[in-house]
Amino acid sequence: MTDADLTLSAPASPQAALDPELAPPKRGEGSLLEALRVELTAELDEELDPMEVPERRGFAVVYSKAITAELLKAWQRRAKDGKNIDPLRLSAIILASQCRRILHRGVLVTAGSEEPVTFRDAAFLELYGVGRAVEAVRAFYLLDGHVLSAADELVKAAGFGADLDDADIGDLEDPTPAS
Repeated sequence: MTDADLTLSAPASPQAALDPELAPPKRGEGSLLEALRVELTAELDEELDPMEVPERRGFAVVYSKAITAELLKAWQRRAKDGKNIDPLRLSAIILASQCRRILHRGVLVTAGSEEPVTFRDAAFLELYGVGRAVEAVRAFYLLDGHVLSAADELVKAAGFGADLDDADIGDLEDPTPAS
């Protein structure tokens, strides 16, 4: 197969008309294979835009959306209450694990250093008088519904379409064919 064999088989999407980056390259601007090569070397933008905390005016949290099926499965095991998964505990585990920094009115919250404060930091745990990050998440968000909603939004941004309580990733298999 050559670069000439790689052509678009369908018309460009309506979004391509609005966003020039989505339009296919014009003749002489490079091949589709080259565009693919460039895209494959691009870094994953793993951080979500800051998510506002509804009951904490001016506060937002930046989370990493780099969540694998294996990681989600491990969190589900940790969130089990007997045979069932506790959705609130699972949500708090996800938020605590994926928190990268907390902002107040766009300014990074730190604890006496340049390092950002997260739900796992001793200073944050002490501030809320709790011993574990999952408890700190619940204390910070104030309402359990907001914890559930934030985790749902994060998991969806990571590419898992189902709600957390419906996400059954236990049977996921490698989609690549065996050689």
